[in-house]
Amino acid sequence: MKVDDFLKHQDEAPLEFLAVVERSVTDAGRVRLTPYSESGGCSCDRAFELAQDAILDVEPLDKTVSCCGKQLRPARVRIPRDAHVRLADVFFESSAAAGRLSGSCDCEALFSWLQDLQEQLHSAPPNQKAGIVARIRKVLAKLEACGCFG
Repeated sequence: MKVDDFLKHQDEAPLEFLAVVERSVTDAGRVRLTPYSESGGCSCDRAFELAQDAILDVEPLDKTVSCCGKQLRPARVRIPRDAHVRLADVFFESSAAAGRLSGSCDCEALFSWLQDLQEQLHSAPPNQKAGIVARIRKVLAKLEACGCFG
């Protein structure tokens, strides 16, 4: 295969990630996705909602796991590369967050992230709110350290 063919195929391939998929409690046309990894399990405080029709397909894994106080089945989720999905939500990991918080001061990006976290907080179940609040505090501290408020 030629490199250009490989790169073209790679650019068109859908995004794929592991998550637990549940019905949204607020909107029948949306699903709640909780990021999942084989080594770390569910990231309950990083769950987000996505329009159900933005998902190409779901391939369940052959196991049931304890996730956010429930027994659920994780799945490989595929979405189109051009879907209107914030990749920060899909691939949010502690190391990525730490990198964003320790990196250069991009006030606009930090305010956008803060707004996303506030929206997550309003729709999150009570057992997930503490983790989201902790992330909001870290973003606020970074915004202050960067001088973004003044």
